[in-house]
Amino acid sequence: MVSDQELIGFIREYGSAESESKKTEIVDAIRAIEPEQFKYLLQYGSKAEWTQQSQIIVELGYPFVKLIMRELLEWLKDLSWPGAEAILMFLSTIEKSELVPFLEAALRQAYWEGDSEWESSLSLLAEMASLNAEDFPDTNNAYDIVLVNRAMYGSGDGEFTTNHLQLLRSWGYPRISQFVYLILAGLRVIEPTSSDRELYLEILNMIPTEKRERLFSETLRKLHNVQGITTLGNLKDIIKIADTEESFLSYIS
Repeated sequence: MVSDQELIGFIREYGSAESESKKTEIVDAIRAIEPEQFKYLLQYGSKAEWTQQSQIIVELGYPFVKLIMRELLEWLKDLSWPGAEAILMFLSTIEKSELVPFLEAALRQAYWEGDSEWESSLSLLAEMASLNAEDFPDTNNAYDIVLVNRAMYGSGDGEFTTNHLQLLRSWGYPRISQFVYLILAGLRVIEPTSSDRELYLEILNMIPTEKRERLFSETLRKLHNVQGITTLGNLKDIIKIADTEESFLSYIS
């Protein structure tokens, strides 16, 4: 058994250890920790100590760190954080059947939190782990988020490409419903003369009439709160598609 103070001391000692044998000795001692003590290895204290914490996690390996998989995936919210790249590489080596359930949960959490940077990091992890649709039990949910991010962030500009819009169109409804926010966010900033504009509108038209008012109004309110008033020309097109002009005009009043 290791006390909290001993564990903190081990972590600091690991950072200054010069030999691999000494580091191995420290990691072996850390293996005696209790589950509640994992918190001292999870971005605890100053950022200067996060690097050695991540290195110790890598040395502890999987499945020893299975209890903290959710927290390790949260470490990827910002890949500029110390230790994030080491954690990313480590997670990519875990057996697919073990990684996917945790990754699915993190992808859904990132999506519902609207954390596009985290989604992008998680999608990068999926790519590094060579995951594909067959590895995800629900191919119409978590893995779609990976595909969306590959299309949006793989292009380097964080925006929809024509190929990506065509992919969404090929999916149809209800598969596209979880991406209404991103579709409307793209439409609101696109130039009226863009050749992709009609693709956006075509995709939105796939949503059944009875579903549009709720999906569109909730999403537009969220966009309005974050980014301000929608471009008037595009807003009129969205209103026409939704066929619920009154409810949409009220959201910007």
